Amino acid sequence: MSSAPFLNALEVRRSQYALSNKASISDAKIEEIVQRAVTHVPSSYNTQTSRAVVVLGEKNVQLWDALWEAHKANLPAELQETFKGKFDGSYKTGYGTIAFFEDQAVVDATVEAQPALAGIYPTFTQNTAGALQVIVWTALANEGMGATLQHYGQFGPANAEALAKFLDIPASWKSTGLMPFGVAAEGATLPEKAFQPIAERVKVVA
Repeated sequence: MSSAPFLNALEVRRSQYALSNKASISDAKIEEIVQRAVTHVPSSYNTQTSRAVVVLGEKNVQLWDALWEAHKANLPAELQETFKGKFDGSYKTGYGTIAFFEDQAVVDATVEAQPALAGIYPTFTQNTAGALQVIVWTALANEGMGATLQHYGQFGPANAEALAKFLDIPASWKSTGLMPFGVAAEGATLPEKAFQPIAERVKVVA
């Protein structure tokens, strides 16, 4: 085996805001990608804290409508039109959204069992959440779909409550991200990505 296929796949992943309501793969395949990612993402002490919900079709539109009703209260009047454009022109237009969570009940039980972890275990779960999101995002990109990562479930209690109510999930599931996805809209292009000098970002000690 070689690391090249994995790294090549990672390089395909980009933030694509111009989404269509089309998918390049079946709903069953989308579900399989998320299930495999959740199953195999590494977690500290193998606590398997990650959770996910796949939202498709008209439910995707309804999800973002519910989130907008909660989120607009966080915004001054002069910003509401701008953000409404993002909801209507990107997030709602996609084929679906994957909602990511970490189960706080598992986190709390782990810390209770190992009190020495109380100050650092939340960082461990953040690592797990980020790893899961990158895995799913990369997999979708390599199936020909674009996506972005949004955080509207974390802007405040009203947003979190609206998300939990719509998805009918346990109260212990804490949002870590929302990934609207779909085939890129016709004619959509991405700018060339600029990179900082790698020598300033990676150091080798040998």
